This record gives sequence, C-alpha cells and structure tokens, in this order.
Amino acid sequence: MARYFFDVINGTGLTKDEEGQDLPSLAAARDVAINGARALMRDEVATGFIDFSARIEVKDRNRQAVVTISFREAVEPRGLDGLSSHD
Repeated sequence: MARYFFDVINGTGLTKDEEGQDLPSLAAARDVAINGARALMRDEVATGFIDFSARIEVKDRNRQAVVTISFREAVEPRGLDGLSSHD
C-alpha cells in the first residue's frame, strides 16, 4: 500500500489533504480523485455553478504530484452543440 494525498485547487485557493489515504495503486488513487471531483461538483451544482478550472492533484508520500484530475475530465458533458466533450 502507498499513501496518496488529494489536494484541491480551485477559484478559492488550495485545500491541502493533511491525512491522505493508503491505496493499493496509482490507478486506485486516480479513481479516488475522480470520485472526489464528482462529489465536489455535486455540491457546487446546488449553488448553481461548477468551476471546471478546479482540479485535484494526487501526491505521493513525498508530496510530489503524480497525477492531476481536472473537474472537466471527471465528467462527460452532453448536449453542448450536440457533441460530447470526448468526440
């Protein structure tokens, strides 16, 4: 198991993950970051906006960034000009 930290960067600044999580792989850490971004976006929708410039930086035990998940890549917008964002 490796320890990963999930720092959130958005329009209000940086929120550091001080505890982190022990996970079996970087792929598992990426999944946690995607689910975290989606949960944060659910909260934002209730206020009437989503900050697609926000991101979650996954960091290793040395606090080095190993992957970054943008809120935009955590979802697939549909119905925008009839195209998905992944076309």
